[in-house]
Amino acid sequence: MKTKILLLVITGFLIISLNVYSQDPNFHIYLCFGQSNMEGNARVEDQDKTVDDRFQVMAAVDCPDLGRTKGNWYTAVPPLCRCRTGLTPADYFGRTLVENLPKHIRVGVINVAVGGCKIELFDKENYQSYVETAPGWMKGMIAEYDGNPYGRLVEMAKLAQNDGVIKGILLHQGESNPNDSLWTQKVKDVYDNLIADLGLKPELVPLLAGEMVHEDQNGACAGMNKIIATLPDVLPNSYIISSIGCPQRGDRLHFTTEGYRMIGKRYGLRMLSLLDYKSTSPKVIRGEQAPRAELGQRNFGGSILPGGQRPPRQTRPEPEIRTISLDEISMSDPFIFPDIKTQTYYLTGTGGRLYKSTDLKIWTGPYSIIDLTDTWMDGHFVAAAEIHQFGDKYYLAGTWNDHGNPIENVPRRYNVPTNQTQLLVSDSPEGPYKPLVQEYDFCLGPKDWDIIDGTLYEESDTVYMVFVHEWTQLIDGTMAIMPLSKDLTHRTAEPTTIFRASEAPWSKEMNSIGEATFGMKMPGWVTDGPQLFKTQTGKLGMLWSSWGEHRYAQGVAYSESGSINGPWIQEEKAFKGDNSGHGMIFTTFEGKRLFIIHHAEENGPRKPQIYEIDDSGDKLILGKKIKN
Repeated sequence: MKTKILLLVITGFLIISLNVYSQDPNFHIYLCFGQSNMEGNARVEDQDKTVDDRFQVMAAVDCPDLGRTKGNWYTAVPPLCRCRTGLTPADYFGRTLVENLPKHIRVGVINVAVGGCKIELFDKENYQSYVETAPGWMKGMIAEYDGNPYGRLVEMAKLAQNDGVIKGILLHQGESNPNDSLWTQKVKDVYDNLIADLGLKPELVPLLAGEMVHEDQNGACAGMNKIIATLPDVLPNSYIISSIGCPQRGDRLHFTTEGYRMIGKRYGLRMLSLLDYKSTSPKVIRGEQAPRAELGQRNFGGSILPGGQRPPRQTRPEPEIRTISLDEISMSDPFIFPDIKTQTYYLTGTGGRLYKSTDLKIWTGPYSIIDLTDTWMDGHFVAAAEIHQFGDKYYLAGTWNDHGNPIENVPRRYNVPTNQTQLLVSDSPEGPYKPLVQEYDFCLGPKDWDIIDGTLYEESDTVYMVFVHEWTQLIDGTMAIMPLSKDLTHRTAEPTTIFRASEAPWSKEMNSIGEATFGMKMPGWVTDGPQLFKTQTGKLGMLWSSWGEHRYAQGVAYSESGSINGPWIQEEKAFKGDNSGHGMIFTTFEGKRLFIIHHAEENGPRKPQIYEIDDSGDKLILGKKIKN
């Protein structure tokens, strides 16, 4: 008897060992659930049928005509949900991952979705009461999952855990729960049950929730997106996937084939930003932020949603190219690059669009010049874009942020987003500009630094990036430098801090002047917009901005040593302190030095303005504004 028991124990250990051994940590598995848009409601086209075999789907139902048996893995050729469903966000989610992850990593999806269903169908405890009242046409779909879609998802997921590791959960649902203020809690309940039933760690398994067809596409359920946007407030490790610009098929509910490709890729890009296959440490979870601003308080930068994310930006339609005066352009952080070869002035700034002029008065644009395909920056907004030339190449430096991927929670202050200044390259000043380093998740600066407004400056045959380490992360913002390689593809040393915002007497602490940021009372001193210059006497100076007595302000500092390393001596008073800032100096084709800056009247739009400037001495002197 003892021998039999011993044999049973040994056999049990062997089975457990084999299961552990067979689980491949490089096989990443994602659970997908929802209603008709997750199910797939668009025709599969020929281009959708070519799939890398590293992307797999586990059949959740038997499909004899497709040669698929429930519970087995197959190359993820659509359909991925049931036997006759269409293209789904999961299709291009998986493709985006395998295109960008290392070649030894495989991706698998399990898709259980039912068209027209409410989130209640996935309620583990109460789904039966929902099924009883479901319409007949829906009951047929539910029956394919033996009457319990949630149970089928868990059943398949447990099988999949023998093969790989569950890395995330994808949801697209909400059209059938319009205006349901309890939807976020219901989703959290489903998520919590999945985590418990599958033995997962919530900090390692994010939930990605897609928006309904957007209002910019006349979506019938676009109002639900306001509720979806608050999901991270209830479920911290959740992320919202924007549907802005994803076309719909005409019924205002379902995406077109191209729309599914677009939103699926966005799911993939978001997941790529969350993955770190070199580290098993949990991702940053958002926490409590600074107190909310008072009603009517002066505020810069819009608001933060309760869950700690920025509201999704509206898709900017392809601009109409016009010929207009400088006074008609609204733009923050203007930068003018005079191209000697073409005798053309190029104006860019926040937003990354390009204008061009031959006389600095009449401008044609805006042109789209940036291509960020297959990078984490694709679909994200660019700030403080500027153009530099080294050799026969043109480089665009710009700052991209990802508020869906926080790098740090500073308690009772801020959920610090990913912010990085990156370099793009082109053969022409008019673009297209593409990433200098063709790696999906590449960052030029340290990934745990909140970096903005980087510019380039060459000294002693070394090109430096001079940039802002954001006050939102540090409280007292800094200016920093890092040397770059000869080909500008990477930093050759870690950054060095050269001064802090509070060193300038004219820079004021934000709460002390009643200035809110992102709708919050966030204390601290701001650094913004570094631009280096030399006067005609050879004095090295730096234009930089902060907030002063009259809101945004332009300041100047001078290097005592004449080197970028400083020490940097701050001027007592702001150079231009009338809600103006982020200026730079350029030279006209006639050899005249001019100064461009943005200025705003109260809460009005920021407008570029050009001034004469006297740099004949050791210090700059502001001249008169040039009229257009």
